[in-house]
Amino acid sequence: YTTYPGSIMGPDDPGLSEAMVGLRTTVEDLFVITSSGIQIIDVRDLALAHLRLIERGGPPRRYTMGGQFFRWAEMADILESVIGTKLRRKVRVSKYALQGIGRFGDLVNLFVPFDLPISYEATWYATEWTPSDDTRVQQDLGFRYRDIRETLGDSIVWLADNGHLKHLEYAEYIRAQRHKPARARGPNWPWRPGTCCRCSPRTPRATPLRCGCRRSAPCRPWRDRATPAARLPM
Repeated sequence: YTTYPGSIMGPDDPGLSEAMVGLRTTVEDLFVITSSGIQIIDVRDLALAHLRLIERGGPPRRYTMGGQFFRWAEMADILESVIGTKLRRKVRVSKYALQGIGRFGDLVNLFVPFDLPISYEATWYATEWTPSDDTRVQQDLGFRYRDIRETLGDSIVWLADNGHLKHLEYAEYIRAQRHKPARARGPNWPWRPGTCCRCSPRTPRATPLRCGCRRSAPCRPWRDRATPAARLPM
């Protein structure tokens, strides 16, 4: 079997992959809003899919496993809801300008190596990404991707616990919210295992941020919506 994952993210990343470095950069330094978006798959979902493929056996097959796709403006709203505060810096950059910065980064890196996700390849993916359709792998293996807020929250907590994050208050907020009863978390904490679709109040068009349960629902800002009954994903 062959799988084609998107940006793999999640805790317990000893090598600090490019996706985790990018997450750390966006929450601590700079979040760039540009064209296209990002497609993230939790490393635990990817591992579960590989395990089920091995257990199932059968003829060879290829699966796209890009994960859940969000436009950059949507991802900024999700991150702010997870860490409980505004991102430090958000800027809007056209895709042409960002790709030009990537080419300049490649040139500089030839003479002065640096450890930042600034390259033409990285900026091209960030501005031109086309989301994959992962319906077949989820249907064939009988599982659903977990809530993206769980992935981001666990990743930020792991970064903090392992000395990769300067702003430890982000991880402390995540832990505090998870230990509160569901009713005490308030409207600014939309992450909860099994909650249904919520929408970004600042998204210019009505685009549901689909979670683990993958239910369709009328698109309304999450501050105006009553908390639905929990429906745990399979």
